[in-house]
Amino acid sequence: MRYGHVGLGSARTMDTYTERLIPFCRWIGAAQVLVVCGHQDTAKRTMLRDYGLEIASEWYVKGLK
Repeated sequence: MRYGHVGLGSARTMDTYTERLIPFCRWIGAAQVLVVCGHQDTAKRTMLRDYGLEIASEWYVKGLK
């Protein structure tokens, strides 16, 4: 089964995410939540940390153009 993604554009959306989406994910048997965040987006990084998420990895990329 494939699941889509949920865009988190604001703290209000994040409140909905933690109150509704996480219990739903547990109910369907999901084992993990993954959120992508840019390294320099300190406001989002702080918000994610405040909601109990932890940094699991960082990606290094290079454009090919």
